[in-house]
Amino acid sequence: MAGTDDSRTDPVRIVMVDNHALVRTGLRRIIEDCWGFRVVGEAGTAAEALALLDGARPELVTVDIGVPDLDGLDLIPMILRKCPAAGVVVVANHYGPSDLRRALRSGARGYVTKADRTEVLRLALSAAARGESFLSPRITSLVIDELCRGKEVSAPSVEGGADIGTA
Repeated sequence: MAGTDDSRTDPVRIVMVDNHALVRTGLRRIIEDCWGFRVVGEAGTAAEALALLDGARPELVTVDIGVPDLDGLDLIPMILRKCPAAGVVVVANHYGPSDLRRALRSGARGYVTKADRTEVLRLALSAAARGESFLSPRITSLVIDELCRGKEVSAPSVEGGADIGTA
């Protein structure tokens, strides 16, 4: 699957922001196994991410909402001020309605959970690279429950249940 379209020859440049080195290693492997994507930087804190953006010139940025020095959702508009054309995809443990609303209102193009399958992340990155939006199927169910059925639901944390590195 190409990053954006079949005519593109250069890979989509991605910066990853997650405070867990092990998660960044798994994400890097997944992303680099995808034809059409290349990780050009990674950061464990918001400060590292903001310092990295100028030189890395990413087209996509993956963001965990749990970075230690700033709420990752507050980081999204800062990323977009530095890189207005970049697509932001949230990759998080938590996916409650308020986090989802904040992420999308801040400019995120996608939101997936760390418990999602590898293919879900690939689909989210591909959609964001094309300028489209993408929500994990887990999150789509939450949106349907809240919007169509008129009930606000509490989404579970996916702590400890992450299988982001599995196919």
